[in-house]
Amino acid sequence: MSWLEHKIRRYEHRRWTTDDNRRVLPFEWGLEHIGGRADEPDPRGFLNHWVEHTLAHSGAWFATTPADNYRLADGVLTFTSQVRSPWAQNNLVHARFFPAKHSGPAVVLLPNWNAKWDGQVQLCRWLNTLGITVLRLSLPYHDRRNVPGHERADHLVGPNIGLTLQANRQAVIDTRRCLYWLEQNGYTKLGLVGTTAVLVLFGLFLTCGFRMAMATQDLFSKYLICGLVGMLGLEAMINIAVVTGLLPTKGLPLPLISYGGTSMVMNIIACALIFQAHRHGEPRLENSLSC
Repeated sequence: MSWLEHKIRRYEHRRWTTDDNRRVLPFEWGLEHIGGRADEPDPRGFLNHWVEHTLAHSGAWFATTPADNYRLADGVLTFTSQVRSPWAQNNLVHARFFPAKHSGPAVVLLPNWNAKWDGQVQLCRWLNTLGITVLRLSLPYHDRRNVPGHERADHLVGPNIGLTLQANRQAVIDTRRCLYWLEQNGYTKLGLVGTTAVLVLFGLFLTCGFRMAMATQDLFSKYLICGLVGMLGLEAMINIAVVTGLLPTKGLPLPLISYGGTSMVMNIIACALIFQAHRHGEPRLENSLSC
């Protein structure tokens, strides 16, 4: 066993013993989920042929039509997924609706893997302040679509190859049906928002913050900016690691986005201190009068 494999195994075992909601699932080809047979005599050969055919006809693989049972109640849109999985809970799609206007621009927000039902709510409301309507889709096997007995989305990406392919196809088709619903309800400028955009924004925040610190001449201001920027960046990284399952639950909110009045106020004060420290430490040119 190589040192890298040994390190990965130790890491996975440590995570498995720390989190009590992780499930160990066996490897399966799962070809019955993509049009094959569970007892296929040559599963590798079938999968190789399936990949070639699907790539050549990808348009048909992801094709869909509007659902015939859209229902909006209490701010939640539900409809039946075109892709039928073995679990009825997963086949009923849920999407939280955050309207800004009755028409105009709208986006479908795709949360990260293992996101909770209340995740990204502040981001949706912030987009509302910009006049953008948001439809936050619950991905397959997430929150209300979870398989009974599973707290995590173990079937969206797992050791069952066919089921993983089917689940990701279901996610794409569910998203397209959400876009159809928005178009039917008068929203003409449509788009997608992935939570990767949040990572990009935090990356820009850290880059700009440390550049401000480097440009500051006053030593105290430099250290203050580095400390505050590092604190917000560390909180963001820990929150993202918890959401994606890399760390156990810590209780830290996502700075400037997660719900919480006290946390939001303290984050805004920290940003104000960063800007004020930068202004205080900027080099000043002294005007001299020449006689």
